[in-house]
Amino acid sequence: MRIDIRLALLAAALAATGCASKGDTGPAGQAGAAGPTGPTGPAGPTGPAGAPATLVFGTTAGTAAEGNDPRLSDARAPLAGSPFYVQTGTGSPQVASLSITGDGAFGGAVSAGSGAFTGTVAASAFAGSGAGLTNLGAANLTGTVPDARLSANVPLLAGNNTFVGSNTFPGLNLGGLPLQNVGAPASATDGATKAYVDAALAPLRRIGGYSAEQTGGLLTVLGNAWTDLPGTQVTFALSQAVTASLLASGSVDGVSSTTAMPTCGFRFVIDGAGSGDAAWGDRLVQCSPSGGAGPTWCQWAMQRQVSLAAGTHTISLQQVGWSAGVGCQGGGGAYSNAKLLVSTF
Repeated sequence: MRIDIRLALLAAALAATGCASKGDTGPAGQAGAAGPTGPTGPAGPTGPAGAPATLVFGTTAGTAAEGNDPRLSDARAPLAGSPFYVQTGTGSPQVASLSITGDGAFGGAVSAGSGAFTGTVAASAFAGSGAGLTNLGAANLTGTVPDARLSANVPLLAGNNTFVGSNTFPGLNLGGLPLQNVGAPASATDGATKAYVDAALAPLRRIGGYSAEQTGGLLTVLGNAWTDLPGTQVTFALSQAVTASLLASGSVDGVSSTTAMPTCGFRFVIDGAGSGDAAWGDRLVQCSPSGGAGPTWCQWAMQRQVSLAAGTHTISLQQVGWSAGVGCQGGGGAYSNAKLLVSTF
């Protein structure tokens, strides 16, 4: 420290005289110890980019393809239209097959075209509401749906079904089979059972009308033997027992070869058995002969009500006289022909 002060004083004295000369440079002093390293400064700016690497273009290994290389745009197998390549789009249907083992989801409609859905359909194969399944041709749907897969509310076509509630069957065709176990009708539009119809028609089946009229010319009946009036016979069949009303009428002229008043009788013959009195039947008639003092062409009528069982029945008319020379003659025209009417109810 004292050296430094002396040197300073010497320098000042020399400067004051102005005539002193510069001395030789003294030897370098001893270097001091190195100080501590300061903090790292901020990173400098990035230098300019280097030159690009050199590329080799070509079609072999280790080369790069150029942007206009045809290999980047050429068609690759499988080509469009191949049965092994399914294309998307809305153009013409493609001839191709699709086989998948996973699940598929279709956001739009699925069209079967003219093909068919075949094979075994698993329980979970088709999901959703099925609202888009329309216009499916029945001829192209093969196979059957097992009964076990149908709801209990779905009637089986090849089985017995029980319908409850109110059901509507437009155009129901039973194919010739009987509609069984039908209840009795309650309104005018209800169907009727056979028993109901039979009971309703029973009174109508009991109603019938049968008639006959005497045929041939003028018939003279004498004596006490019953004689059939020709043409006055009706035969009919009944499905059940009925009540029959028998009505007959006509007109006769008396015939007598003596002074006795001409007398004759008429009766019904029911299934071969005569009705009424054994001698005179159901109606006794006396009528003067033509040219006599009393009336001629006397009218006669008779009526009887009988019960007839189910089956076939025959009813006719007979006439009887008084004696061998006394009796009546009738017929020969509508004015005197005997007429028979049978009504059943």
